[in-house]
Amino acid sequence: MDSASNKFDIIIQHSDVDVDGSYAACGADDFLVGGGEAGEVPASGIAKALDATTDTPGTYLVHYRGTKRYARIRLAETGTAAAPMSVVAIGGHGHLNPAL
Repeated sequence: MDSASNKFDIIIQHSDVDVDGSYAACGADDFLVGGGEAGEVPASGIAKALDATTDTPGTYLVHYRGTKRYARIRLAETGTAAAPMSVVAIGGHGHLNPAL
């Protein structure tokens, strides 16, 4: 990825129901980026913008702390960017909101 016109955005979304059209981007108060330090997070839910070749080889940690039952990560591509990626999500505190 060589510029802001060829990039990926890692977007955190959440919802009360697991229906595709019901997910919305998280606000800045709904998640933390990094090792628990609150950073400046746009209201659009972008946790990380990968827009340079030095951004892509790395591990990025995002802590969801919102109140919705469902959360997901969306990778939004701009331009003709191509890069291998994977996402690992670990749920916690399931006893507070068990599956029905």
